[in-house]
Amino acid sequence: MQQHVYQTNIRNVDELRQSLLNVCSRMKQDVIDASIDQCRVRLKARVRSGGGHFEHMLLIYLHKSYEQADNILDRHLLKLNVTAPY
Repeated sequence: MQQHVYQTNIRNVDELRQSLLNVCSRMKQDVIDASIDQCRVRLKARVRSGGGHFEHMLLIYLHKSYEQADNILDRHLLKLNVTAPY
């Protein structure tokens, strides 16, 4: 995305905003959905880690779909009596 935003010279915040809007409007919905799914899994892993390092937990879920990883993390959060804020 960054590569596309800065294809032209950006001189001020308004031009940056417009460039971001242009790039976002051309994004495919499946790319956006995949990004949201990945973010959801990462946020749950962060909660599960108690706010500490969590990247190592993500390795467990690499071979699973985001939906499966999301469900596994939900079960772990329930065991900890923590509900995700989304």
